[in-house]
Amino acid sequence: MSKTPLSFSPISFSPLSFSPLSFLLSGLFSLFGLVICFVVLFVPLSGVKAQDVGELTFLAIQSSPKRLVLKGCSFLPDQSKVFIKKRGRIVALPRAARRKVYRLPRGYKFFACEQNEEGQSVLYAKRSGDGELDTFALTEDDFPKASSSSSSIPDANCKEFPGSIFKPCICADEVPSDIKFRPSLAACGGDAAAILTGSFASSFSVVLRDSQNRDRWPLSGYNGCSAAEVELGLNKCSAFKCQRTIRTAGQFTCCFGEPGRSSIMAPATRMTIKLKDLPTATTDPLLRVCLPGFDPVKNLN
Repeated sequence: MSKTPLSFSPISFSPLSFSPLSFLLSGLFSLFGLVICFVVLFVPLSGVKAQDVGELTFLAIQSSPKRLVLKGCSFLPDQSKVFIKKRGRIVALPRAARRKVYRLPRGYKFFACEQNEEGQSVLYAKRSGDGELDTFALTEDDFPKASSSSSSIPDANCKEFPGSIFKPCICADEVPSDIKFRPSLAACGGDAAAILTGSFASSFSVVLRDSQNRDRWPLSGYNGCSAAEVELGLNKCSAFKCQRTIRTAGQFTCCFGEPGRSSIMAPATRMTIKLKDLPTATTDPLLRVCLPGFDPVKNLN
């Protein structure tokens, strides 16, 4: 049986069909196309924002004091700084500006301030280091003029610790300038003092209190008072109460029992001012004022 030999027809190839050069060029064109697609699709969404964030210098609110000063941030003519207060919820101008505060929609920890192309200050805020960036293009209209009256009383929003059952006091950096506390005052023989002026000069009384709202301190009594005298709440029986008062035209000075740096005064965190004494009323009008850092060693105003 004869066998017919197998024959194969030669296959022709284009010179560039599988040459190394053509393979390399094809890969480069494909990679270039992917890069173009990424730029077109993603840069408008995230690239510019990331670049802007990278150029900002953020400052964080520390645990004490719970506020931040941003210099070079101007929302009013002749004003070059703002204060971030109340755990990153409030933007306030210097007190001399006599403007109300701007309330942020939530609390933030990291802040930066830069000028935009129009030369206007813009506030940037983040809740965490790598958190979402919120932008606030504030203007003078966001800080309405405040009452020029010294009797304008801010809301009380601060407490010594979370969960405290006692009513909050006015945050120290918002206390009207006519209310002052001094750890030591020469007129009081070096003892701590409260100084009330303006519309507060006619206040009925003022006492210090601790975080448990106690104004009778020490608990064992003071100045050799008996238990019965302590129970009566006599001024002489508590270092937190006025041992001497000085009333002059437009000023009421209360001299407490010890210097603010003494161990006896250390628990003091706030002052309570009784604006009027109303014998027939169930409650008297009170003003609760936080000491700076809830500490009697620091000046208030």
